[in-house]
Amino acid sequence: MSVSHHVSRTILGPIVNNKHLYIAGSERLTHYLRSEAVQAFVEELARIPTDYNDGEDHLHNFGTQPRRFALWYRWWYVEPMLVREFNTKRRLAAMATRQFAAWAAVIPLMLVILPGCSHNIDQESVPVTSISSPLDADVVKRAQAGVVTFAYGPERDAEANLLDFRLPTTGKPPYPLIIYIHGGAWLSGDKNAFPSFKLLQGGYATASINYRLTDKAIFPAQIEDCKRAVAWLRSNASLLKVDPNRFGVWGASAGGHLVALLGTTNDAKSPPWATPPGTSARVQAVCDWCGPSDLLTMAEQSDPRHNVMGAVAKLLGGPPSERQGLAKEASPTTYATKGCPPFLIMHGDKDDLVPILQSKELCDALKKKGADCTFETVDGPHNFYTLEREVRVRQFFDRTFKK
Repeated sequence: MSVSHHVSRTILGPIVNNKHLYIAGSERLTHYLRSEAVQAFVEELARIPTDYNDGEDHLHNFGTQPRRFALWYRWWYVEPMLVREFNTKRRLAAMATRQFAAWAAVIPLMLVILPGCSHNIDQESVPVTSISSPLDADVVKRAQAGVVTFAYGPERDAEANLLDFRLPTTGKPPYPLIIYIHGGAWLSGDKNAFPSFKLLQGGYATASINYRLTDKAIFPAQIEDCKRAVAWLRSNASLLKVDPNRFGVWGASAGGHLVALLGTTNDAKSPPWATPPGTSARVQAVCDWCGPSDLLTMAEQSDPRHNVMGAVAKLLGGPPSERQGLAKEASPTTYATKGCPPFLIMHGDKDDLVPILQSKELCDALKKKGADCTFETVDGPHNFYTLEREVRVRQFFDRTFKK
């Protein structure tokens, strides 16, 4: 990996991509982001206008952890803008102001880091995000003390086949496991942005996975990676002290689409990207937040002012109208059966990116087949996260796994 590519993906916090401000983070930035020089920048992020979010102040939830806030802000408020068209000069001016502040904060870091970088920066140790930890007898102690990163597959380009794993400090093993799959229109995002606090408090082990993005491969690479990650966790369940009979998945947006595919296909022998013989990618519960479910009906349901179908076309390698076979193959509604695990589907009533009809369509398909599905409309936009809704997710998994 070249220095310039590494800087653009992991060293720089804020970067400019077209008209969008993209907040990225890495362990390399942790100490820098904790410095006084960057506090003003983080505080400025917290003062974004209410028309960019749901009007709630969530900064207090993150205390003095600016890196975690930056990742969270990217996940819930910035990444969805990658598929939006900003149509007012006022918004563009505001974004330009933030872009200038972002670069001003990062330039000192570049001056310190770049002179010491070798041409092939992959040889340098980067904690958590670039190093795969050994799967040994010490793993329980390390996973209870903090995040442990494992490689679950061979795709190391852009850290695609890495997952972060944690164990709770309460409860008794084997623990139920919740696997999180991030969103980002299948073209951005990272395993770091996982709201796992309430789950860990509730005695759940957690895992958050990376997968190949659409700048590297089109569908079905994304679901293949997700299935590979689940299968790896199941095959190592004994060492990791997790219960393979209590695996849940949770994802938002593009991640919601992928967890829905995991749940509807499970260990089925078809489609062609099904779990390889001798392995299992079975999950026993699915929480889908605002994920696309039928890529063939999505265009007619979408707001034409937003370019959400551009992300779908990038996923499929062409518009769904021209890739109908692959679009059907990539749609969770295709695989709804009575044998699907329990689903909780949540969707914001003001979502202008993924049509709420997509979630209703999936829940209707599941119920029609006799599967257990709960659909909840929540007050909010595409990104409707609050701590209370995280608690609601935990309650769903409690109902399924702690009867």
